[in-house]
Amino acid sequence: MSGRKKVPCAFCDEEAFIHLEAGVNADASVEIYPFNGHIAVMVQGVSDDGEMTGEDECSIEMNYCPVCGRKLDR
Repeated sequence: MSGRKKVPCAFCDEEAFIHLEAGVNADASVEIYPFNGHIAVMVQGVSDDGEMTGEDECSIEMNYCPVCGRKLDR
């Protein structure tokens, strides 16, 4: 096994924000923070008139990049 570090891939080299169309009355987003070692997921419920009706979020610990497998420095 080599002691050299893996080079960061495009996924774990920078922060990213992904907006998802979750449905007619919901919005979802995923924020990736490789330098802080976590992924944040947020879902918002929206009424027919555009008002936010509810919100839920969670944080997922990320010790390794899910794409290239590189151990993340923190």
